[in-house]
Amino acid sequence: MRVTFYLVVIIAVLQRSWCLVLVEGPRDFDAVAGETIRLSCRVREILSDENIVWYHLESNSYLTIGSIVFTTDINKRNRYSIIIQDLIARNGDTVSEYTLQITDLQSIDNGEYQCGYIEQSNEPFRNLARAKLTVLLPRPECSIDYFGRTRAPRPGDQINLQCSSSGWNPSPDITWMRATETLSFDQQTTNSIIAWTLQATDENLVFTCEAFSEFLSVEKSCEVVPFPQPPDARLIQIGRIENGSNVTFICDAVGQQPLTYSWTISFNVLLQKRYYTEDNMRILHILDFQEEDNGTIVECMASYAALDMSSVASLFLILSSGTPVPSIEPTKEITDGPTKPSIPVPEAQLTTEAVIAIVAACIVVFLAVVLIFVIYTVKSDKTYSLDNVEGTVTHEDAKSTDNIAGPADAQSTEGVFNISSQLEHDTDGKQNVEETHTKDNIYNV
Repeated sequence: MRVTFYLVVIIAVLQRSWCLVLVEGPRDFDAVAGETIRLSCRVREILSDENIVWYHLESNSYLTIGSIVFTTDINKRNRYSIIIQDLIARNGDTVSEYTLQITDLQSIDNGEYQCGYIEQSNEPFRNLARAKLTVLLPRPECSIDYFGRTRAPRPGDQINLQCSSSGWNPSPDITWMRATETLSFDQQTTNSIIAWTLQATDENLVFTCEAFSEFLSVEKSCEVVPFPQPPDARLIQIGRIENGSNVTFICDAVGQQPLTYSWTISFNVLLQKRYYTEDNMRILHILDFQEEDNGTIVECMASYAALDMSSVASLFLILSSGTPVPSIEPTKEITDGPTKPSIPVPEAQLTTEAVIAIVAACIVVFLAVVLIFVIYTVKSDKTYSLDNVEGTVTHEDAKSTDNIAGPADAQSTEGVFNISSQLEHDTDGKQNVEETHTKDNIYNV
């Protein structure tokens, strides 16, 4: 009887232990502070009196039990959550997934996380799987406030230097350094701002923000150069320029502040969209190079994001012959003032509408010139026609008067005819005047 009882108990215990099966446990994680991570635990055949539990070894605390966030730490309760969903495995079995989600990662989240279960409230925690979470503290972020100025910095300019850190718990001590000179020291803060007046000796000088936590035994830093030199850009070509080939260009620039990039390319490549960029526009790819692209120029401009200081490099595009073409030394242009306009590849400024407007303007100018020429020609013709009419009428009147008028009137009329005829007929006019005068003399005798 007793033997039978013990056998039943053993079988029941074995059955309960065999029912809950781990399908997949969590994996180790390395994540940066401030990010969001998920640790998942998949099991099947859960009994009604069994609860899946997430446990944190370093803090010796139960984080979740079933669907409840169980931790009493207010900071963790605001950032921790449990996501439960049922999945269908390939073999048709139902799998339950318990995912622990942690947002805004902090240094206190470091450690080992265990996924397990508890059968009864008074029974111990049974571990199924574990994973290690490593929270990487980010470097502090340095920035410069030029108070809206974009020109090149000058001695006497007022600026603010700002250093901020996130994910540190407790907050670090922050120190600002000018080369090796200490400018400020702030204890346990996430943000440090100092006002500074630029000096001539600050040119190319590095200012450093150091964040240090004695509790975490961690030190990290960031650097800025508030009085920089213009960037230096050079253009690198990868691949031979052949008809139908794809060519890559790299805008290789060095600067003391964050850089932005833009490109100027031929009109044909731009309109036909035979290009694409990558790496924040630092790399340009021209596709299907054509003969009409031969002799054009590709140009890259590297500029500081916060200041009007830039450098330009360009290359002539020449189709390769049968032998390798020697590399062309790129031209460089460095500016520390407002940069000349360029055509950023993704946002082309030269559009079809602009081309139509230019052509229309040329047509209007051409029509205006033609109209002025026509008006001038018509006025000249009218003047010449009036002169002819005057000479003809005078000649006819002279003939009529000669037939009916007396000697005095005839003489007067002949005078008018002779002046008009002389204006019209140079040599012939002189002959006519002489003949008319002889006839009048005979008539008068």
